[in-house]
Amino acid sequence: MELTLEQRKAKSLYAQGKTAVEIAKELNIGKSTIYRWISNEELGFKESKKIASFDAGDMAGIIDESHKKLLIEISENPDKLLDPKTADALLKVSKVLESLGQRKEKEEAEEQKEEEIRGVLIIDDIRYENLKKKADKIIRDNASEISGSMA
Repeated sequence: MELTLEQRKAKSLYAQGKTAVEIAKELNIGKSTIYRWISNEELGFKESKKIASFDAGDMAGIIDESHKKLLIEISENPDKLLDPKTADALLKVSKVLESLGQRKEKEEAEEQKEEEIRGVLIIDDIRYENLKKKADKIIRDNASEISGSMA
């Protein structure tokens, strides 16, 4: 089924996690229409949302599973490797798995970097609070010295 431009936009927004009400407002379409599109299996809104939530690790797992099935078939019938389509499929799956592995490593490195940054911010906040307390104490001590010398 061919999707209209509005349906494609709505599907994209839905996959990004927007609610039907938010999509309706953004596209200026009735929310009942959006709900109808979401519930229509042929339009694939729910499937699109599931796919959007996959990360590199999920995809690698799914592809690895099919890769293993192909390898089992080949081990049971080695002549399958003589078929150029099978050999080509095996090569393509291997390349995709390698690419997904690199992508997953990159995602993990980015997550680790974000955690390190959060840790630095927390430490900076603690240092700021300590410096603020020291400055407040110095101000109070100076204020009491000044008021004591004026008396």
